Amino acid sequence: MGLVAVLAALMVSTIRYSSFKTLGAGKRSTIKVMPVIAAVGMLVWLFSRYVLLAIVLAYVLHGILFRLVAFFHTRPTEGN
Repeated sequence: MGLVAVLAALMVSTIRYSSFKTLGAGKRSTIKVMPVIAAVGMLVWLFSRYVLLAIVLAYVLHGILFRLVAFFHTRPTEGN
């Protein structure tokens, strides 16, 4: 129940999450990414419960971690 409460709070929070629309656009060649996609797909097929949980957990944590990094990141002052 605690996990559901945390996820519900994240749904209405102002923490931004990336939409992955431009993930790797122009940086990687398709021939290098295809084996990674195939490996992840095979892991999902074989161990779906654990791999899907890990993917969701990584997605939830990346928004929180990016927010914390942005919060503690010091910006240079304008006058210097």
